[in-house]
Amino acid sequence: MANHKKVSKDEILNISEKIICSSKESSIEMRKIAKELGIAVGTLYNYYPSQEALITEVLKNSWNNTILKIHICLLDSECSFKNRLLSLLKIIELDINKRNYLGQKTMKLLFSVNKNISFNFFDEIKSKLSNEIKESINNLNINSSRKEILILRTDWLTSCILTSIITRNKCDKLNNEIIEFFLR
Repeated sequence: MANHKKVSKDEILNISEKIICSSKESSIEMRKIAKELGIAVGTLYNYYPSQEALITEVLKNSWNNTILKIHICLLDSECSFKNRLLSLLKIIELDINKRNYLGQKTMKLLFSVNKNISFNFFDEIKSKLSNEIKESINNLNINSSRKEILILRTDWLTSCILTSIITRNKCDKLNNEIIEFFLR
């Protein structure tokens, strides 16, 4: 009788992220992930029907962890709103560096398979980040017209931040200027 090891989706995602981040290549081998998990390749395909599905889930999981850190950061009412935004930038940059630019490595592969996956993923992250910032703005003790202005600018701010960081622009000065403009 064959030994069928049970693995969780979290284990698969964690091992997959570790393998992708440590690789110098932008592609991943399902066999390598299955071997590391101690399962058959077919078992891995039972969880994720394709390499693209697995990569997409790894990226989403990774960014969801980053968004959770940002959520906690933006709740810190001890800091000024500007400092919370600057901390948000650091969280994103540190997580991207920690992941060894996982998104850049894998987006090329995803984009070559299905352009909509890449755009939808980026839009989803931008939307989650914008919503976190908007929620934080709504909790500020400022007049409602000022809140409206900041909320209207949030999507622009989020696009600027993600574009500069994801494209590997180490633009601390630029991002500080973006935040200064946003807060005007």
